[in-house]
Amino acid sequence: MLCLALYIFVSIVSYSALDPSLSSVSSLSVIVENLGGPFGAYLSDALLSLSGIGAFLILFILTFEAVRLLFFFVPSDNISKAIKFFSALFLLSSFSALCEFYFSGDLFPQSSSGGLLGSLVFINLSNIFGVVGSLIFVVFFFLASLSLTFSFSWLFVVDSLGRGLSFLFIILRKVGQ
Repeated sequence: MLCLALYIFVSIVSYSALDPSLSSVSSLSVIVENLGGPFGAYLSDALLSLSGIGAFLILFILTFEAVRLLFFFVPSDNISKAIKFFSALFLLSSFSALCEFYFSGDLFPQSSSGGLLGSLVFINLSNIFGVVGSLIFVVFFFLASLSLTFSFSWLFVVDSLGRGLSFLFIILRKVGQ
């Protein structure tokens, strides 16, 4: 999985709109510029067209799961696997929708920084709830699916930040004396 993630990363980073791909009918260039070769050109175009900047989130999730399985393997049941899978889908959808709203898509296939997924989610939610309402829903689903996908508690994060700030204030007070 780590090798696959590295290959996808190299393919996405070396993406060129001039390479032959799914979103271009004919290539302006005879030579494939993508470092992943012709398959890398098609793969990077498909991932960037589907999820935009979310393609990097797919890489991060894939790498996280590979490291977790390699170093911290704990057998889990099928229900928790299904929850993680669907939370990762919600995370990707909400992240792509946020990217669609906040970033320009000039450099991406389909002229969309959130890809087709982000565009579909954000436009449909905006038609139902308006822009502000859709941002509220998307941010809520992003934060909830983030904690489910990566198995952490927001209470633990806030508690750790509080302890860190308390420790920092103690050190600053000792330095000031």
